[in-house]
Amino acid sequence: MDDSDSFEIQCQKCGTPERLTFSEMETRELIQCTRCGAIRGMGKDNVLETCREAAKTTRQRL
Repeated sequence: MDDSDSFEIQCQKCGTPERLTFSEMETRELIQCTRCGAIRGMGKDNVLETCREAAKTTRQRL
C-alpha cells in the first residue's frame, strides 16, 4: 500500500491517526480507534467529512 491508495484520519475524541485505504472506506460502516476505542460512523455524510479532512491534512503537508 502506498500513500496514493490510502489516507490518514484522526480520531475525533483523542486525535490518534489511523491510515485507511479507499477500499476500506467503501466497505466499512464503522471505524474504531485503536487507542481509545471511540467508534466513528461511516455514513455518507461522515465519509464526505472524512475525505475533506484527509485532503486538508494532505494540503498542509505539501
